[in-house]
Amino acid sequence: MGNRCVLADLPRLMRAMPWRHGLALWVWLAATAICAGGAALYLHGQERAARLHAFVEAEAAAETLEQLLLRVFETVESLHDLTQSRHSLREAGNPAGAEAVAQHLARIAGNGRFAVQQVSVIEPDGWMSWSSVANVGPLWLGDRPHFLAHAQWGHAGLYVSPPLVSRISGRATVQASRVLRDAAGGFAGVAVVSLDPLALSRLLRDQGPQPGMVFRLRRLPDGAILAASRDAEAVLQRPPNPAHPAVIAAATAHQGRLAYWPDGGETEVLAAFRAPREVPLVALAALDAAVALAEYRQRRLLVLLGLGLAAGVGLLAAAMFTVNRALRDRLAEEAVRDPLTGLFNRRHLTEAMRPALGATVREGGLVGLLLLDLDRFKEVNDTLGLPVGDAILCAVADRLRGTLRDSDTLVRMSGDVFAVMVPGMREAGDAAALAARLLACLVQPVQALEQSVVLGASIGIALAPLDGDSPEQLIRNAEIALYRAKVEARGQHRFFEPEMDAAMQARRAMEVGLRDALAKQELELHYQPLFDLKQWRVSGFEALLRWRRPGIGLVSPADFIPLAEETGLITPIGEWVLHQACSDAAQWPAWVKVAVNLSPVQFRNAGAVPVVQAALAASGLKPERLELEITEGVLLQDSEETLQTLHALRALGARVALDDFGSGYSSLNYLLRFPFDKVKIDRSFVGDLGSGSGGEGTVIVRAIIGMCRNLNLATTAEGVETEEQLRRLTQEGCTEAQGYLFSRPRPAQDVPAMLEEPGRKLVKAAA
Repeated sequence: MGNRCVLADLPRLMRAMPWRHGLALWVWLAATAICAGGAALYLHGQERAARLHAFVEAEAAAETLEQLLLRVFETVESLHDLTQSRHSLREAGNPAGAEAVAQHLARIAGNGRFAVQQVSVIEPDGWMSWSSVANVGPLWLGDRPHFLAHAQWGHAGLYVSPPLVSRISGRATVQASRVLRDAAGGFAGVAVVSLDPLALSRLLRDQGPQPGMVFRLRRLPDGAILAASRDAEAVLQRPPNPAHPAVIAAATAHQGRLAYWPDGGETEVLAAFRAPREVPLVALAALDAAVALAEYRQRRLLVLLGLGLAAGVGLLAAAMFTVNRALRDRLAEEAVRDPLTGLFNRRHLTEAMRPALGATVREGGLVGLLLLDLDRFKEVNDTLGLPVGDAILCAVADRLRGTLRDSDTLVRMSGDVFAVMVPGMREAGDAAALAARLLACLVQPVQALEQSVVLGASIGIALAPLDGDSPEQLIRNAEIALYRAKVEARGQHRFFEPEMDAAMQARRAMEVGLRDALAKQELELHYQPLFDLKQWRVSGFEALLRWRRPGIGLVSPADFIPLAEETGLITPIGEWVLHQACSDAAQWPAWVKVAVNLSPVQFRNAGAVPVVQAALAASGLKPERLELEITEGVLLQDSEETLQTLHALRALGARVALDDFGSGYSSLNYLLRFPFDKVKIDRSFVGDLGSGSGGEGTVIVRAIIGMCRNLNLATTAEGVETEEQLRRLTQEGCTEAQGYLFSRPRPAQDVPAMLEEPGRKLVKAAA
């Protein structure tokens, strides 16, 4: 037949053979076609699943890289802000403050965290005038791209250079720079944070990518490589290697996935990327398609060999059915499993609750849903790292699993939140008993990666059908009860109550209103006088925040301040309070000071020092007239960063006071370790004075005043309401008093009157 197609001769061959053989041939052909089609569909599905799995892995890795990138550049931004503060202090004629900030910068840069090598300042003429590295003389940097970008090219924001050779260390470096501004807003030089690309590469490598995955950080828009998880030294020493145009084009979407062939090669790359808006970089996690699809291609080869060697259609069909069924079962199992702990996930909980709720309707009884949230887990993640956090979650899952029955359903909802569904409960006491057992099993320290961590937990409980007859409603009500447990008393359990839902709705409405309160100018400051017991006159005022909510009136600070701290709104609100208080105080007599509270959330913010400095500069208030009050929540961190921030605040010239002393975990160690100027005695002890009982409060007040006198610290007694309390405080040697005896907090326009009223009132009372 020569080169003629065999299939073209099939009709002739079938006419020539017996009908039974022809029928068998047709059956064989049909079966072969069916098998071939099934195999093609199967392999197509397998390839799609393998590619999807690779993209999911790459996206998870890219998200991790993005978080790492943001943490690095949060540190860079903080160092830029501190460098600006140093420049502003020098410009304002405060060399001592500038030197304190410089020392603070040198300490942070010297830690080497997040690959920081040094911090430096380039003057407008191109000469480096200051570096955090000791013994570095003047150096001409006027030709460097990170200087030219701002001085000549007009780049106003953050600029990140390609890898350069440092003229100080001779090593590879990446420069993150920002413009320094003078008081008039003009160009005053460039603040530069030098990053070690090899150290950045080690940070990428430590993320532990799976085999075949490569992590890289690239600049935008040119795609120059700044760090690589594999062969970093060789990659950085090569000439600039721009990213594939598809990567740069796609990065404008800030996140996504793509498949491409780099440099026109034959090897396909499956990649995911994150390009955060805050940083001109793209974090890329890429898998070689040959590696990502290796298992699939092996399976494809086997299937093709099976098709070629199959002795019969039935055997091949059975094999394909078995493989497909196993794959479906595995995918179905993975769809309802948490990949980290192996527990069921939220989707499975919803599906499992429906038949359980139906059985409850038919047979009676209760279905209990317990939501368990680990306490302090975020602190563990932040301090010990994500690998330790993941190991702790797995250990907690094992411990909880060992406490439950086989009929109970344990689920990881998200993050550090677990759920337990218990069908067939007789009464609410059964749920309370189970909650107590779960809390007890977490009392002992959790061991993970050679770390011992004490966590504890809070539990919210909802019962069906009492608290809901659908999975969604029951989960929502359990979440509300969990929130109440965490707010009221951590380490406890709370049952859902209908009132909680109303309270949650009110809280959400308050949060929505609070988010707009600053923009709508609904916030205002009231001032309460501080009375000097030596000079017998008002020496200053404490600024107290008030929210005048439309349609409601003044909202108690006890209601909205904790909400502001929880949601992070305290940061912009606190900055407004500082600026407004300093602006008001600048209009008062020169001997009158103003006291402003800093919350722990504000204090932990690396920009606390620049914010205070900016408020002083904007208002013209002398730093010694500003008193910053902090609570013990700040000191509980007891960290080197806390001490450095306190010293930096005092270096600005501001005074620092410890508020509510004695009401929490105060200790003499705090007063010795931290540079306080004053201690405020909590009102709960002042209330005992003058009662004639000589109670515990009187003894504590005397002890605090005596201790502070020996440490050369001023003291302010809070909550003074009677003349007898004032007399006793004066006898004990207290230096300052505050309370309703002198005045309630009043608006700023009443300050002139309050400067005179307390003294006249007390003199009249004494007469």
